[in-house]
Amino acid sequence: MTSIAGALSGETTLESGCALPEDIACDEKHAKYMGEKAYVAVSAGGGCVLGAELIEGADKESLVKGYAVLKDEIDRAAPGHKIKSVNTDGYTSTIAAIPEVWGKSVVMITCILHLFIALRDGCKLKYREQFELIANEFWYCYEAGTKRSFAQRWSALMKTCRALGDWLPERMMGKLNRANESKLTSYK
Repeated sequence: MTSIAGALSGETTLESGCALPEDIACDEKHAKYMGEKAYVAVSAGGGCVLGAELIEGADKESLVKGYAVLKDEIDRAAPGHKIKSVNTDGYTSTIAAIPEVWGKSVVMITCILHLFIALRDGCKLKYREQFELIANEFWYCYEAGTKRSFAQRWSALMKTCRALGDWLPERMMGKLNRANESKLTSYK
C-alpha cells in the first residue's frame, strides 16, 4: 500500500519559457489519499492552477515543503522570476510558510471573504439579527476604495461592535477582535 509520504513526488510541470504570473494565491486543501487524511498545497495564478502538491500536514513545515515544489519549478522554468504578492485565506500556517518560500519581500494579501464566511457560518442561524447588522457594516468596509478608507470604516465597525456589548455573541466578537488585532493590516 502506498503511503502519503510515498506519493510525494515533486515532479516538474512548468515548461521553460512559459508566461508566469507575479501575483498568485496559495491555499491548503484538506483531502483523503487512499483512505488517509492528507492535504494539498495549492497555488494558482494567471487563470490556472500552478501547483498542487500532496503534503502530510497543514502545519507550517509541511506547507513550506509543498509550496517549495512550485518555487523550485519556477526557478528551473524561469530563472529570476519573482512572485510579488500572495493571496491567502489567512490560515496561520500558510501565512508563516509563504515568506519562507517566496521571501520576506512578497506582499501578503489576506482575503477578507474568509472572515465573513467564518462569521456567517458561526452566527447566521442562532444570531440572525446580529449577523445581519454586522454583515451590512462588514460589506460597507469591503466596498472601501482605498486602504485608508477601509481602515477608517473598519475602525467604525469595531467601535459599533464594542458599543453593542453583550448583544453580540462572543463567537462573533472573538473572530472580529482576532482579525482586528492580528490580520487587519494584511486585508486588501
